[in-house]
Amino acid sequence: MAKRGFCFYCGFVAQHYLRELPGTLLTMPTLRAFPFEVKRGIRVVDAMPPTGVRPTSTVGAALDLVAASDPVRFGRVGMHIRTVAVFAGLVSSVYHPAFKICCVNLRCLGSPGDTPSPIEFLASIIVHDATIGYLEGQGVLRTGTNYDRFDRLCCEEARRFLKRLGMARTPWDPERLWRPSLRVALTFGLQDMKQGSGRES
Repeated sequence: MAKRGFCFYCGFVAQHYLRELPGTLLTMPTLRAFPFEVKRGIRVVDAMPPTGVRPTSTVGAALDLVAASDPVRFGRVGMHIRTVAVFAGLVSSVYHPAFKICCVNLRCLGSPGDTPSPIEFLASIIVHDATIGYLEGQGVLRTGTNYDRFDRLCCEEARRFLKRLGMARTPWDPERLWRPSLRVALTFGLQDMKQGSGRES
């Protein structure tokens, strides 16, 4: 692995502090405004409108699954994720290495009866995001030149985790990976926001 020298830290600060500063200024106070529970030593924040469903329980079950089935990968989760925040978003998850925050969109998890189940898929997403933190902790920044290889390594860790649970095929298999277009992602995001405003009214 690469050494975390001066160039690494300059790139890390530029990428995760300066470039993400507007989002950070919005996200950090927001996280403190919403209720949270501590699951497996990780702060789980419920930033969704009340629905009768407890997202914190879903995240807690996913963390329990990782801890019970794969202690090594759970060790990485505990080291590189301090907070899991349940948000309405444009994609399934966003990871902020500087603050060790994993933001997840439970809308993307599928339905009960799916393979993998929503809990299993969420657990694999958490493993994926913890791998981002692990790689950067080893001195490897995700850049334009290594983006595809970096992403493949993270997806491969999530795939191996689900394989460990006995699945022959996973959503992380190369032929099944799908990145939504900006139009599709914005459509899902707007639907989430409309549903949220409707619940609040």
